[in-house]
Amino acid sequence: MNKKLKLVHLYPRQLNLYGDIGNIITLKKRCEWRNIELEVVNIDLGESIPEAEMYFIGGGQDKQQLTVSTELQQYKHFLIEQRDKGSVFLGICGGYQLLGHYYLPYNGEKLLGV
Repeated sequence: MNKKLKLVHLYPRQLNLYGDIGNIITLKKRCEWRNIELEVVNIDLGESIPEAEMYFIGGGQDKQQLTVSTELQQYKHFLIEQRDKGSVFLGICGGYQLLGHYYLPYNGEKLLGV
């Protein structure tokens, strides 16, 4: 392998409803075809988010989205800095919304995004 990338998979235990692991498998395979080693680091609640070239966040049910939204607020400035340094973000479903301004649950108040 010539190149190496780190991908941080944010909260895979909480946000995993939409075949999100399939996205990770696809990214790994596409990197492999291009002789790029992809290191995937899973980050769970309470764990620090490391610097990386790529970040992935999937979708979940409203309860899990609430938990993750609260957790993400601790890392808001860090993630914005990573974006400004050129890191790539891929968000699926509610994860996409949490990377934006907010997520709006079916019954409830807006959850702040990054």
